[in-house]
Order: sequence, then structure tokens, then C-alpha cells
Amino acid sequence: MKEIKSYIRYNVLSPDGFSLYRDREFIKEKNAIIAAKKWVKRYKSQGYYSTIKNGARVQIPLNEILDYCQVMEYTMLKGKCINIKMLYHLTYENIG
Repeated sequence: MKEIKSYIRYNVLSPDGFSLYRDREFIKEKNAIIAAKKWVKRYKSQGYYSTIKNGARVQIPLNEILDYCQVMEYTMLKGKCINIKMLYHLTYENIG
């Protein structure tokens, strides 16, 4: 009988805790980070990312958005997530 192996996928969560790309997973961690950098560019014309924290509206400046994002690792088996692990918070310092 053939053994079914699990596999790893990556994604990045927004400052609100939602996946930046709900319809995409990344095979490589670095590709998830590249996608996060592109995601930030969507807010360039606005100049900030708007969210609600503790019941108050917060505007996160463009140069700080990634500091509020998290890199997530998903262990998958037969196309279903069987484990989720937060690897680290992104910062502009740790992604270069």
C-alpha cells in the first residue's frame, strides 16, 4: 500500500488576520514573502492600510504594514490542512 505523505504550504496573514491571497498557497516561504511585498503596493495610492483595533480605526503607514503581518506554515494532507503554525511576524528588517 502506498504511503500518503503530507506536504507544507505557506501564506501570509494581513494585519486583520486574513490570508492575503485566499485562493493561493505558496510552495516556498520566500514566494509568500514576495507576494506580501506586492500586496502592500495595492495600498500605495491610499498611503496606508486601514483596520480596526480594540474598536478604534487605525491607519497603518505603508512602511509599517508588513510589521503587522504573519508568515504561516500549513501542513497539508490530501489537499486538507492538518496543522497550522505561525512561523514569525514579518518585519522589513527580516525580509530585506
